[in-house]
Amino acid sequence: MPGHLRVVTHPGDVHAGAVAWALADRGIATRWMCLSDFPARATHSFELGETAHAVSGSLPDADCDFVWIRRIGRSPGVPDGLDARDAEACRRESERFFWGMLHVLAPQAWWVNPLTSFMTSRHNKLHQLRLAQACGMTVPQTLASNDPARIGAFVRAHGGRVIAKPFFPHLWNTRDGRSYEYLSSLVTEQDLADPRVLQASPLIYQHFVDKAFEVRVAIFGQAVIAARLDTRGDPDLAVDWRHAAKHPTVTPFQLPDHVREGCLRVMAMLGLVHGSFDFIVRPDGGFVFLEVNESGQCLWMEEDCPDLPVLSALVGLFLARRPDFSDADLAQFPYRFAAFRGSPDYEAFLQGAAQDHLPVSMEGVVFQE
Repeated sequence: MPGHLRVVTHPGDVHAGAVAWALADRGIATRWMCLSDFPARATHSFELGETAHAVSGSLPDADCDFVWIRRIGRSPGVPDGLDARDAEACRRESERFFWGMLHVLAPQAWWVNPLTSFMTSRHNKLHQLRLAQACGMTVPQTLASNDPARIGAFVRAHGGRVIAKPFFPHLWNTRDGRSYEYLSSLVTEQDLADPRVLQASPLIYQHFVDKAFEVRVAIFGQAVIAARLDTRGDPDLAVDWRHAAKHPTVTPFQLPDHVREGCLRVMAMLGLVHGSFDFIVRPDGGFVFLEVNESGQCLWMEEDCPDLPVLSALVGLFLARRPDFSDADLAQFPYRFAAFRGSPDYEAFLQGAAQDHLPVSMEGVVFQE
């Protein structure tokens, strides 16, 4: 099969590395497009004539068969030595040019996910909640607000059992190399004490749902892989297991038909061919939708539970190049994440990520002393 995969991600992305390893077995090369490389290391050009356009430089698209919008880097990598104000202007221009290039790159290629769908879904949690509800899913009682009075009333109405989550992940870095990320957390009385803080930044507030366990569902076209995450009984996993030093126990899970169909309807309405859903399963067996991530991590599911053929599904979605790729097609793509991790290619991938790309820039990220 001619051509190559163009993957938009950050250096060292193991998901992209595993897919590139599998595609290489089929004679397909992978080219990396990292925002952190641009403009300091990479050059891109877009030329528009009277009847046609051309993309050139570091990302020619003439032989590009697949484009994967996998991960977007934190900040463009501008050259060293610029005045701080000039550097900020260069970052803004570079990021806008980068996104503009994506919109004109390889129109003939198979995109995972289509760019307009990716942009519509990307961290658009309120839109997702409305769609999930319209597709018959149960969602938590939710308030998104920066109104201190309404936030306080919502928390009191639910007896203080409310979590707060950001619209977009935010990272704080200390100058000694440590980092802190705000995910989801229980709201306390102290959090409500200063109305100026509540008004300064809107958050999503949701009623805390009692859980028997959680379910992660990964969708690849029409192929569905579900995993049960046992989080109950461990206080470190109770609110958001991503905070914890350890993962919950992961086992294969048979998704009820109505939940499976609901996921596929949401995917269709968002125009996505790949995504990961998070659900809470209540003690009474009811499913509660939390969110869908159009570029969510999924290979950790196979790493923790090798019975889940996640890499096979991901590779198959690219090679099949059709949105109706299904569970029945998985056997054609016998690629396992453990085989990649145990191969010499894995070490070569890690070394190449360090040598061939600039590290993700921390410019514009808040530093906390």
